[in-house]
Amino acid sequence: MKSTIFSICGTLLLVFFVFNSCQQNTSPVAVVSGDSTSFVGDNLLLDGSLSTDADGDSLTFRWSVPTGPEGAGEVLKVVEPASCMFIPDAGGSYKVELVVNDGTIDSDPAALNIEVMDFHGKWKLISRTPPFTTPAEAIDTVVYNEDGTFEYHSWYKYQGKTGLTSIGKGTQDTPVGKMVYTEFTMAVPPSMEIQTFTEDNDPLGVLERANKLNEEVEPGKSVYVLSDGGNTLITKYDGNDDGDFDDIETYSPTGDMIVVWERIK
Repeated sequence: MKSTIFSICGTLLLVFFVFNSCQQNTSPVAVVSGDSTSFVGDNLLLDGSLSTDADGDSLTFRWSVPTGPEGAGEVLKVVEPASCMFIPDAGGSYKVELVVNDGTIDSDPAALNIEVMDFHGKWKLISRTPPFTTPAEAIDTVVYNEDGTFEYHSWYKYQGKTGLTSIGKGTQDTPVGKMVYTEFTMAVPPSMEIQTFTEDNDPLGVLERANKLNEEVEPGKSVYVLSDGGNTLITKYDGNDDGDFDDIETYSPTGDMIVVWERIK
């Protein structure tokens, strides 16, 4: 009788071990998604929520930057376990990796290569949709300096003549930051006398109006797209918050607008 009981117990243990050996833990799979281009100082959201585990186990997330340009600091800020913010402080090539763990096994790393551009330099406005309604042809350029300042130059070509119309100066640390004008020099009609307006001397409200236009474009409604190896910058404003950029016929500071800049220096 005892031998029979031991035999049954041994058989059950064998079945148990065989069953468990067939239920081996499956390695989870890490998936990371996000844009592959960015600007210095930009906030780029990286998402790992599509990572999976065939056994349905809960996952933990481990983000890292195994390679980056010399001099780069800490560029990752975890927003929630499955996502993090990539905030580069130096231009160059970065490799971001995500490893997920199911409590037992690490996944193979999922990698995303990100090329970070430095937006400092001179840009020329080559198109704007919808266009300004004016009989003159505007020729606009902006120079972004490494110290966080900018100089905005605007010329008007009218009846075959080109004259300097205005120069705006101010601060803007990153392309996703807002221009804040601190000085504006322009030819004031009708005498077209050249005058410079500052925060302490702005009788015509030039700085106030310029900065008010910038304030009407709320954070999160601007999209910056790099193309042509970082030589073209497309800025999209969606002021009416409908997700489209082509549903109005006339320009409005709070409506949809697309401007395209080309790097010239």
